[in-house]
Amino acid sequence: MEALAQGIASSARERNMAVGDSKLQTAMMLQAFGLERMAMAKDLKSRFAADHASRLAIVHTMRANAGKMCEGFFRDHARMRRSLQQRLAKSTEAVASSVVFLRADFAKGRADFAKAHRHMIKAQRAGLAKDRRDRSREVAALINDFHVSRGKMAQELAASLAKSTQEIRFEVSGLNGFRASLQKFRDDAWAPWQIPNSLLGAQAGGAATAPFSAPGSEPEKHQKKTGRKKDDGR
Repeated sequence: MEALAQGIASSARERNMAVGDSKLQTAMMLQAFGLERMAMAKDLKSRFAADHASRLAIVHTMRANAGKMCEGFFRDHARMRRSLQQRLAKSTEAVASSVVFLRADFAKGRADFAKAHRHMIKAQRAGLAKDRRDRSREVAALINDFHVSRGKMAQELAASLAKSTQEIRFEVSGLNGFRASLQKFRDDAWAPWQIPNSLLGAQAGGAATAPFSAPGSEPEKHQKKTGRKKDDGR
């Protein structure tokens, strides 16, 4: 029992010693961790401070560069605006001068065109008047020639009509003389062949025969025909 108690006491002492050692080691480890943490924190703070300073320097540099760039942009903008205003003024003057020149040229061309148009109108009027006079003269000459030719034609027709009338009268007078001589010849030829009144009374109410009645009618027929020919000739 004593040995067991001694063993238990020794094991308790050993446990206490182990616990003390572990506590001591833990405290040392915690102290070392704290030191390392403090050193790391200091290092991080110093690094953060350096980084912050560098960033501030970069920002200041960027702001300075941006200011310089803005100043350069404003200067360029002002210079560009002045150059554009000058160019616009020059172009405006050039456009105004070209417009004035074009207006003067257009006015001159318009005046020349109006002058040429007036000359052309005068020339056309003169040509039309001359053409009208020439045509009037031609028409008058044609009318005069027509009247002259008409008079000549009328004279020729009158002469030919008078000649033909004279010829027809001559022919008609010849036919009348021929008819008179023929009638006289027939009267002389048919006189011995007349029927006596005693023979006509001997025929008891009988009609005249054809041989004696036919010749008596032929002179009348011939006389009618010649009369018609004479009327047609007239």
